[in-house]
Amino acid sequence: MTLKSYIRDTITNFFIKGSIVYSDEILDDIEGRVNNGVYAFQVIYIPGDGSFYKLKLLKPLDYTLVKYNKEYDTYSYDGGKTYKYSTYETLIFDLRIIRELKLNNLLD
Repeated sequence: MTLKSYIRDTITNFFIKGSIVYSDEILDDIEGRVNNGVYAFQVIYIPGDGSFYKLKLLKPLDYTLVKYNKEYDTYSYDGGKTYKYSTYETLIFDLRIIRELKLNNLLD
């Protein structure tokens, strides 16, 4: 697996799971931000055609402040003070995987 494929697969799976319509430009934008060190986003979407949603806003988050509560299946964007954001509006990349893929790329 390459870093590019990990990033694009994560984005694609997130949008498919949430029934959010996306484009190659959105994939490119998010991939560029991840490559520049942004590893978490709040995804704000609105109703679209039929059972699909349309992306309204993609807000970069401070990865170090994003915390997950397994019991309630929600995220906190303030370091764990309040958990109120759903998994359908939180796109987060696994920093361990990104580091490993970057290291493997350096070693190849």
